[in-house]
Amino acid sequence: MKICFVAPRIHTNQHAMLDALDVEDYQVFFMALTQGHLQQLHKTIKPVIINKLSLPFFKAPQLQLTSYRQIKNELSNIKPNIVIIRDVASVFSLQTFLACKRLGIQAILYNQHTLEAPIKRHIKLFQLIKIVPHYRITPVRKTNMVHNSKTNSWYVPLPIPTQNDISTKNIHPGEPLKVLFIGKYTLSRKNHIQLIRVIHRLSKEIPIKLTLVGVGYLPSRPVIQEITQYINNNNLQEKVTLLHDVEFVEMAQIYKSHHLFVLPSVREPFSISPLEAMSFALPVIITDDNGAVGAITNGKNGYIMPANDEDFLYEKIKFIYKKNILSQLSVNALEDSRSLYNKEIFFLYFNKTLENLKFNSTSNK
Repeated sequence: MKICFVAPRIHTNQHAMLDALDVEDYQVFFMALTQGHLQQLHKTIKPVIINKLSLPFFKAPQLQLTSYRQIKNELSNIKPNIVIIRDVASVFSLQTFLACKRLGIQAILYNQHTLEAPIKRHIKLFQLIKIVPHYRITPVRKTNMVHNSKTNSWYVPLPIPTQNDISTKNIHPGEPLKVLFIGKYTLSRKNHIQLIRVIHRLSKEIPIKLTLVGVGYLPSRPVIQEITQYINNNNLQEKVTLLHDVEFVEMAQIYKSHHLFVLPSVREPFSISPLEAMSFALPVIITDDNGAVGAITNGKNGYIMPANDEDFLYEKIKFIYKKNILSQLSVNALEDSRSLYNKEIFFLYFNKTLENLKFNSTSNK
């Protein structure tokens, strides 16, 4: 079976899914607008880059027109059985849906809206005029629901590679609690500064260190200026480390060298890093405003914190350290990762979804 993915770029959260599908039974292709950052390049799959058209009044990325003729020609050459298209937030996506419709190729909407949520109005509009199909897949859910019959939406989890030789986490005598954060330096909603403030408070009570990892590091950015100013004003240079533009292949060692993963971001449709952290046996703390909440069970493999509740985060990290429960949380995080997000589970959901979609509709017309 030939599958073609379509998105602005290959995101790192798609790497494991592409790897899983790039086996004997599937041929995987990708169409994109850009290669993406160096850290986002896939090791084997090179996307076909669709040309952008230079037209006035269409400068915004979402409104930028692309070559419909090239999209149609590339699809005609690939001859995919299925095209999986990321969202409808760009003209590029809509042009691809239209090309699939004209060519008689089945297209599937993939987005990161919660499975249980109603279809958003703009998607309903495109479904009404028969550009976008009346079904979608998503890796985001809050319950154990598999199929939302009201919206014809299907849950397909992202596979997380099983890590070998992973030890569960323990804090050795004299060792600080090592906290890891991963998030873009370009977005204040990631709440870097909130976490740094919490670490500052905790450092007066327990031995603790924080590592921030992200892309988009520029000293002139307001987020970076706020972070560096706070670190310098409070003498946290030995407590907080900033890393940037880390190669994707280097992240494994960073995960291995930390105890706990914390991402206090808000308005987060879905983040893959909490699931990756669990595969390295790190317990996870995220907010209730993160699409990955379905992976976290309070008190078992981590905690779900109320969005922007700094005191809650402070108390939970202190609780984990002082009650000496890191090891059990770590065991559970690793077990959940291996049992719920492995390649076999992904294929179970993915293939079942394709069977159901073929039963309901054999084309995008």
